[in-house]
Amino acid sequence: MRDAALYIVLVFVSLVEVFVGCAAEVVNSNIIHIENGRKPNAGCSILPLIPVLQIAYVLAAMGLNHLVPYLGYFAIGGLSTINTGRSWWRYGKARPRLETLLAKYPGAT
Repeated sequence: MRDAALYIVLVFVSLVEVFVGCAAEVVNSNIIHIENGRKPNAGCSILPLIPVLQIAYVLAAMGLNHLVPYLGYFAIGGLSTINTGRSWWRYGKARPRLETLLAKYPGAT
């Protein structure tokens, strides 16, 4: 039962990673759109990532847990946390730049 709860936590952490990464990608893509004279209407598709990433993370964690107990939870959970932090940092860095560009080019919206 404890293992199932840890896998659920791993799935939740990877879902957070997908949504934060998608937000960062949308902001960066819209910056590129504005810089190239296009409307900032970039989006992000979360659908292929949602089942694929969670399945890959759970399978990788299971494999690592067979080698060393709890190694998969720590390794994959740490990887997901690092990726989420990196995406959050990219989002925080790019968001003010997007707002500045949107203020400069009011025709972009």
